[in-house]
Amino acid sequence: MLLWGSHQIVKVLDIAEASLRNGVEEMNLNYQVLRKARGVGLVCSGRSADREQLDELALRAKHDVNEAHLNIRVCAFNGGQDVWVDIGDKLVGVQALQGYLQCKPEETLHVGDQFLSTGNDIATRRACCTVWVSNPEETDKVLSLLEELSNLEGK
Repeated sequence: MLLWGSHQIVKVLDIAEASLRNGVEEMNLNYQVLRKARGVGLVCSGRSADREQLDELALRAKHDVNEAHLNIRVCAFNGGQDVWVDIGDKLVGVQALQGYLQCKPEETLHVGDQFLSTGNDIATRRACCTVWVSNPEETDKVLSLLEELSNLEGK
């Protein structure tokens, strides 16, 4: 991650942006492109697209970036009403955190809500155990159960 040069990052984002713009035009969608320093996305400016259309946009953008062989990990995901292509992904983040905290994959748990192929949590499955939730209440329940289990281990 530290070896990713800024010119490579700009090139990846340029490719992703072009792919998203082409997809919006081809599908005649009412979305605006929003460019950030390490990501590019589509924000709805009218009626939201169907899930399948957003999935298609994310998959196309990921494919187009991968075809450039720039050796930079990206996460292209359907956010429900938007699509984003971010530099890096949650796998990079989990592995960096594991290294910083000096914990092993079997000591790590990732809780997320986007584990489909166009979600932003899928990559973490290669770094640790995962729990798939669908809302904040389920996340709270999982954390409560983990707290109960950790209290049992101490007895």
